[in-house]
Order: sequence, then C-alpha cells, then structure tokens
Amino acid sequence: MMTVIAESAALLQQAPGGEATLPWLEQQLADTIDSLSAGLSRYTTFAVCEVSRLNLLPWTFMQGVNFMDTDGGPARLELLTLLAAATSQRHNGDALPIWKQFAEWKTAADKIIQLSAMINLYRAIEDGALDPMAKIQASTRASEVLLRESSYGDMVKATLTDLFDPPQIKSALVDLLSFDLGGAISVLEACDEIQTDKLNERLAAMRAALDQGMANEENLTDADKEEIGNRVNITWDPSDDDVSASVAEIAERLRIPESTVAAVLAQFVLPSDLGSPEEVVSSFTTGDNALRTNPVISDGNGRFLLVHPSLVLPAIRENLEQRLKQSPFWNEYQAHRGKYLEYETSKCLSQVLPGADVRSGFEYFIPADETEAAGDPAGYTKLVEGDLLYLLDDVAVVAEEKAVALAPSARAGNTRRLRNDLVRIVTRAAEQAGRLKERMEKDRGFRLRDGTWVNTENVREIHTMAVSLEDLSGVSTATADMLRAGLLDAESIPWTVSLNDLRLIVELVDPSAVAVFLLYLRRRRHPEATVVFAAVDELDFFLNFFENGLYVQPDPELMRAELPYMTGTQTGYRRRRDGQARQFITSRTDPLDAWHAYTSGYSDVPARKPEIRNSPTIPLLRELQTRRDFGWCSIGATLLSGSTRTQQEWMNTPKDLIKRARFDGHGHSVTRPYGSNRADAWVQVWAVEDSSTPEFGAAIANLKDYIRAKKYQLRFPRAMALLFDSQSGQLHTALYDGTPLVADEYLDGLVAKLFPADKWQKSLPKLPNTRRGKRR
Repeated sequence: MMTVIAESAALLQQAPGGEATLPWLEQQLADTIDSLSAGLSRYTTFAVCEVSRLNLLPWTFMQGVNFMDTDGGPARLELLTLLAAATSQRHNGDALPIWKQFAEWKTAADKIIQLSAMINLYRAIEDGALDPMAKIQASTRASEVLLRESSYGDMVKATLTDLFDPPQIKSALVDLLSFDLGGAISVLEACDEIQTDKLNERLAAMRAALDQGMANEENLTDADKEEIGNRVNITWDPSDDDVSASVAEIAERLRIPESTVAAVLAQFVLPSDLGSPEEVVSSFTTGDNALRTNPVISDGNGRFLLVHPSLVLPAIRENLEQRLKQSPFWNEYQAHRGKYLEYETSKCLSQVLPGADVRSGFEYFIPADETEAAGDPAGYTKLVEGDLLYLLDDVAVVAEEKAVALAPSARAGNTRRLRNDLVRIVTRAAEQAGRLKERMEKDRGFRLRDGTWVNTENVREIHTMAVSLEDLSGVSTATADMLRAGLLDAESIPWTVSLNDLRLIVELVDPSAVAVFLLYLRRRRHPEATVVFAAVDELDFFLNFFENGLYVQPDPELMRAELPYMTGTQTGYRRRRDGQARQFITSRTDPLDAWHAYTSGYSDVPARKPEIRNSPTIPLLRELQTRRDFGWCSIGATLLSGSTRTQQEWMNTPKDLIKRARFDGHGHSVTRPYGSNRADAWVQVWAVEDSSTPEFGAAIANLKDYIRAKKYQLRFPRAMALLFDSQSGQLHTALYDGTPLVADEYLDGLVAKLFPADKWQKSLPKLPNTRRGKRR
C-alpha cells in the first residue's frame, strides 16, 4: 500500500494543476483501459489469468525470487482477469508470446489502480477538504481493492465450519444448493489442486528437457533445440486445458457425483455479463469485486479455473449468506450466528480476564425518561439487553457482539449504505455498551429483570468493546474518523475488533501476565490513538504495542488542570507532545505469520511467538497475577504502562529501600504519584518492613491509612502499595484503595498529618558512605 501511495504521488506530479487535474486523470485512465483491453483481447481469459498467476502469486517453487514484485499481486491478478473476461476476444495468431506482454500489462494495471484512487479522492473532496465519512469510504475501498487474507485461512475455515456445519444449517444449504459447506470447500480446493498439479507437471517436463539438453549440449540438433524451446514456451504459455479443470476431473479426484461438482461450480462461477472494461474498472476500484463471491472463471465449454485460492473462503461465506438471506432459513441462521459470536467472544475474554464475574445475555433496567433518571434505580422501567459483562475487581469490560455483515454496496463505498451498516455494527454496539457503562458510573450498579441488584461500586475503570464477525479492516482502525463522522461518541469509544483478530491477540498475550491485555485496552481506546497512529490492520496496532507501546503523549495542559501537583514534568511533556508526529505503522505481521505457520503445522521452520519488549515489570505482573490480591490486574497494567526507564526505576526502588532498611534497621517507603489525567492517576507507594517483627501488623495498617489519605489529598481515584519483606526481599503484601473521595473525621485527621500535596519525594537520598577512608 505504501508503494501505491508513492507511485500515485509520482503520477500526480505529471498532472496539470487546478481544475484541469481531474479531467486529465480521467483521460489518462480511459486511455490506459483502452490500451490494456486491446492487448488482452488477443489472448483467452484463461491464458491471461494463468500468466498473471505465474507472475503475481508468491509460488514456493520460485524460492522467494519471483519474476516481479508480488506485493499486492492478487489485486492485480484479479483486475487483469476481470478485464480479460470483459473484453471481446480477437485471437491473433501473430500475437507475441503472452509472457513477453506481461510486464507491460502489470504496469498498466498498477496505473489503473492508482489513477482510480486519485479520481475517487478528487471527486470526494468538497471545498478543499475531505469529510470524515469520505475518509472512511476511501479506507474501506482501499482495503477491498488491495487487501487479501486479512485472517489466517485455518482460522477462517474453523469459523465457517462453526457457522455452516451445524445439522440444521447444513440441511438448509443442501435443500437450497444441493451441496453443503464441506462440498463447496472440497470442490474449490480440488480445482486449485488440479491446476497446481498441472503446473508442476509442466515444470517437471521443462526441467527434464533442460537437464537432458544440458547433458547432451554438444550433440544437440536444431530439432532438439526447437523441441526444448517449445517445452519452455508450453510451460509458461500453456493451452487452456492445461491450466484448468473439468467437472469430471474434480469429481474423479474427490470421488463424488459430478452433479455435486457442477452445482458448486455453478454457484461460484463468474457471471458472463460483467459490462464494459470501463465498468469493470469502475466496479473493481470502488470495492465491488465480482470475484469476491464468484472466484471461478469458465471458458463456456465445461472447463473451469480458480483465479487464486485466497478468494475461496471469503467467497464461500458471503455467497452462502446471500443465498440463506433469500430463504426461509435466514432467521434460524441469524440466531445461530449471534449466539456463536457471543460464545466465542466470551471464551476469548475469559482467558485474559481470569477470575472475573461474568454475565452474558442478560436483561436489565434503565430509566425510561428524565423523570425516572432523576429518581431511584429501583423505579426504572425500561428493559434492555446486554451481551457480555466482565467484572474483575475494579475493572469492568463491556462487550457487545454484532454478527451482521457489511453489504456488498457498503464494501464498494456506497456512502449511505456504508454509514447505515456501520451504524448497525459499530454505533449500536457502542450505544448499547455505553448505556450499561452509564448505569455503572451513575448508579454504581444495575437491576436485572428478576430484581437482582448487580453491585459495581468498586469499579473504577470501564472498557467497552464492539466485536464483529466481519473483518472491518480500514474501518475499525479509524476511530478518530468515526468520531468526526458522528458514528461514535467521544465519551464512550469502544474497541472495535473482529473475532479472528481478538482470538489472535488473546493467543499472543502471555497467560501468566494478562494485565498486558488491559493495558492494550487502555492504549487502544485512547481518543487520540488513531490520530497519532495509522495502520491498515488491527494486528499491526497490537504488534506495535508489543514493540513500542502504542503510547500517545499526554496533553500537558490537561495534566496541569487535572494533576496540579505534578507540574514539575510540564516542560518535558510539552516537548514530547509537540514532537509526536503522526505515524503510519507499516506491516508488523511477518514474525506473527512465521510463528502461526510453525505452530499450525504449515511450516517446519521454528519461529518464536511475538512478545512484549523492554518491560522490566513483567516478573512482578506475574507474581501479582499468581497472588490475585484485589486490584491485581489494574495494578499490573499500571506498572506496565511506564516507559522502560520508569519501569526499571520502579523495580529498583524496593531494592534500594531494602538496602536502607538493612543499614539502619527501620522500615522505609517512597511515594510516587503517577498518571496523565485524573481518571488514570494512581498513588504508588513502595515500602519495606521486617515481617518477622511484632510491629509488622501495625505497619500494614498504617500503610493502608496512608494510601487512603494520600489518595484523598491528591484527589486521585486509586492507590496501591507494594510492601516487601526487608529480610527476604520478596513481595509480602499488595494493597489497593479505590474508596470514594469522601471525607470523614478519621480521614481528615490522617490528611492533616501528611506533607503538603505538592511536596513529595522524587528520589531516594543516597546512603551515607560507611567505608573507612584510606591513610595517606
């Protein structure tokens, strides 16, 4: 994608300025389409598709050295195939060998994609600016045009099996189509296998001819040389029969009735009425790709060619859902799909929020009007539904699942349909999660249908999620644009993620340090996260978080207003805030791909699982998780949120305090206020005491009082204290305080004994030097 952007910029430099730019781009596009279509018309669609496959797909037999750049190859292959299918075939026996034409075709296809993107952008600009919905539209289109296999094939196949293989759904498909999910997958995969086998046979025959020729090089006749040349040409420019499969061939390979094979191919074959080449380009470059649902092309004489295997699984889901939607079985399938998504989301979250109180598929009351909202929650009368709620000590995670899919017209960038579908998937999920969040914040709980009161008075941190079966690449990573487009409310920004991305993220989180996931929720849901960072894929965000933290520099003015006692850091924060430029996160998934391929059995090359880097507090997170003291997860995420240097300073603090305790025999502590705004601010206290002394119990009680008082004095919502044994050096007690900031006589007395709020120890004094000086 970065290459496309660079090449588009270079092309734009050739255009005239002002109002002449758009007409010039349109004429360039029309001329390029005409020229390319004329060239393609001299060859069959099968021939164009096969030479494109050979040049643009990353074949293993090429050992990583392809004829040309295969990045974005599937999109180019699809465009060339569609144009060939839409062009009147005028076979010319004098045409050059097809492989000599391909470099020119590839250049033309790239130019068409670039010109179309720029034309669509120019048309979307009004008054010199691009409105937020147009940005989302452009991002959606770009993803549809350029991205393939945004999820791993084995994961997609497992999801399809769960969706379409239950007995009642399987029976419905057979009634509708005369085949089921397994039949569709096996027929399309068999077609690809036959094509690959034929390619391998051609390659083997070519290698044998070349080897034989080299072995008898001195004795080769002109006829022998011509025969070797013909074998090479046949390999790269084969007949249509040698690149395709028939119904009979597929049926024989699978040992299934030809009628089943024919039914599958008829469902997935590309329609013949594609329109003109100009219409094909317009549809493809706006995201309406006919191969997305129909990835098989036919010569009309009983032979079929699968354009490329990455199209198979997405085509099956969309194709089967479109057929079910038109049938009496749709409601049954929808219900199954929704329950499945809720169950799988719950299974994921349970792994990264262990020990949480979980509620799923529940109904609760909210106020029906302003009068009820002003009264007691016991009087609320409007009953609404919630999908998933996880309560883990002081943390709540609200997840709403949306199993609905983007309509083809929405994927193609139809602004009205795209907005409507995003409202159904993202906005409604955010609203539903937000109304539960509102009750927890305002009422400190909510009432279930049966009258049970769910108490959330301990919750100090609420995260909302919108989980979709749909891959929303280009949309879910554009939170800032969705805010500006009015699709989201700044007060309740959910993390929008697909189920398969959530599964992978959960799999990547170290199960012994799951506070990593909570920190990612904090960072990913930051209102400015997608302003500072841009990425095509959610996994690029997550892997950048592993590498660099996905950290947005805080606003010093907000810090000054909300945390007035931490003003000493203003200069540094201002410099870092001003220096944080927008970053485009390029693909980070190569190590993930290698690890997934190895662990899934697709590769025998060992690969390490990606993990979070430069985080000295991870061992302490693991200990806190093992202990499960109240607040362990939020404390762990906060400890992990510091920079590498800050984390190391924190980890050194108890060691330094222990040295002092062993030096003078007394307990010691240090207080470190931490945070970037009022909501995420913590009082951190690091302390050491000798646990074997009779005074140890009193020391713990005093520490509890201290963090409560200090929290109240600084007006911070939460406080923690980690007390280490001065003799063993081990963590002995982890304390948490999240009590409301409400004074009483006892608390007032504690606060009166504290140093002023702006006087806190920023560093530990050095120990006195006890070494005896040397005589001189």
